[in-house]
Amino acid sequence: MFFVSDEHPDVNSVQILSGKFAKEFSELEDALEKKGEGNPLDDLYRRSEESELGQAEKRVRSRLGY
Repeated sequence: MFFVSDEHPDVNSVQILSGKFAKEFSELEDALEKKGEGNPLDDLYRRSEESELGQAEKRVRSRLGY
């Protein structure tokens, strides 16, 4: 359980209340609307598929028919 006190405010709460989280999320949200290279999730998926673990997962999925 986490408790937030005035002496030691929770960092995430402070960032959310200050609007910093909303600003950064808004910038990310715009990037997520893009197709291809400009989309950070597409880049993450691409790099994941290129990794050794991603290649192994691909082989297992093909064997299982997914």
